[in-house]
Parts: sequence; C-alpha cells; structure tokens
Amino acid sequence: MAALLVSLLAVPTGCATVQTPTAPSASSCLPPARGDAQIDWVPFVVVDGQMYATSYDPEHALEESEVGDVVATVSCRIADVGDPDFRPRDGDSAYLPAGTSLHEVRGRAPGSALAALEDGTWRLFTPVDEQG
Repeated sequence: MAALLVSLLAVPTGCATVQTPTAPSASSCLPPARGDAQIDWVPFVVVDGQMYATSYDPEHALEESEVGDVVATVSCRIADVGDPDFRPRDGDSAYLPAGTSLHEVRGRAPGSALAALEDGTWRLFTPVDEQG
C-alpha cells in the first residue's frame, strides 16, 4: 500500500506544468532568419492588407470610451526581424505582442483607424499611404 501511495504522489509532480493555449511565440511565427540588419520599425500593425501606424505622441492616445469592438488580433511581433527584404503580413505588428486585440475606434469609419492597448495606454493607429 505504501508503494502505491508513493507512486500516486509522484505522478502529479512530474506533470506539474500545465500548458495553456497562447498566441504563437515570436520564433514560431517569424520567417526563417535571413540577414542581420538592424531595422528600426515604426510602431505598426497590418490588418486586411492595410498597414496602420501610430506614434507615441499624446495625440495618438485614446480614451477608453473611444475604443470599440475587437476587429482583429496581432498574430506575430516582428521587432527582431533583421531581413531587409521581409514584408509584414496580415496580423504582424512591430512591437505589440501576439494576442493583442485590435479594436475599431468609435466615431470613425470602418478601416479608418484602429486602437490597441499598449503599456496601459490606448493607442490610435491610422492607415499608412504606401504611395506617399
């Protein structure tokens, strides 16, 4: 009986770590490493093929009352990519961690702005015109 009790107590300690589903880690969502350039990314996200950028200026901070429903989620943080030929894809963000919710902005037309909570501040992301 004592041997049985010891073996039952030993089983849970071998499986003490419980894995919870999480967003992909940076290494699993990034392309294979190529290049070693130091890229200074602007803070951006890509949603439905459109790049949205923000800055850390006060005018890009939002009040929580301006934040609407979730419209997308960041799937990959690419801050450490060093390949100068890399092109950001849908769901990529320069600095927001994978799993960050992207919200519509109340009072703005769909697709004209996004909001994301970063370090306790709601940031306004606006579309980038890649032609200009």
